Amino acid sequence: MGTVDSYVAGLQLVGARIPYGAYRATLLTLGSRIEAPLPGGGRHTQPGDTFFAFMVPEVAFEDQALLSRMTNPDAGCLPPRLALALLMVDFANPVYSEQRAQLLELVPAAAALPPGFTLQQLGTLMLSRVEAGATAASDDIMEELAAYTTSVRARLPQDFIEYQRLAESRRRVFKRSALSEFALTLPVTNIPADAARLTMRADGTVEQGGDLPEKRECDDGRLEPI
Repeated sequence: MGTVDSYVAGLQLVGARIPYGAYRATLLTLGSRIEAPLPGGGRHTQPGDTFFAFMVPEVAFEDQALLSRMTNPDAGCLPPRLALALLMVDFANPVYSEQRAQLLELVPAAAALPPGFTLQQLGTLMLSRVEAGATAASDDIMEELAAYTTSVRARLPQDFIEYQRLAESRRRVFKRSALSEFALTLPVTNIPADAARLTMRADGTVEQGGDLPEKRECDDGRLEPI
């Protein structure tokens, strides 16, 4: 059956570099700064970036550990191929994906398995139904991912400010969550507070996206956070 990593073994992705001058120019254009309220009143403001450049929300180590455990052939409940298929839905947006959030509409809040029916069997059944209903699929995931990174690099550094705007959009989603504890963790910009949320496309371009659902309705009518 393999693992998730085995399906993309041999994939070589080349990272991107941004000249410091081009990076700093985008910070100045967007009015990047770190801000926090002071105990005695007023605000601390420092122009520029945080101690770490290009701070953006990303997939957590806990997520990767959970994925590894869920796809473990001996104790897992999710076939690696199904996990990879889910991860490849809107792969250009590894966090805060509206398309992946919509998949929750297909998952009941609770379900009862027949006697003797294992979680591994459930995952295999889900995968077979997904494949049966698919109308088209990429023959080479590695080729698709490599094409994406190539497109991104081709847009640098001239279009880097669009990626800075995308980063700020994702930071604003993060700041709405309970995980955002400290004001100085992430920078702020002069982008209007009511600016549309942005998403990345598979061709490396940035576009406006819809709002992410914050809660879903359970079978008993309760609303639970997503």
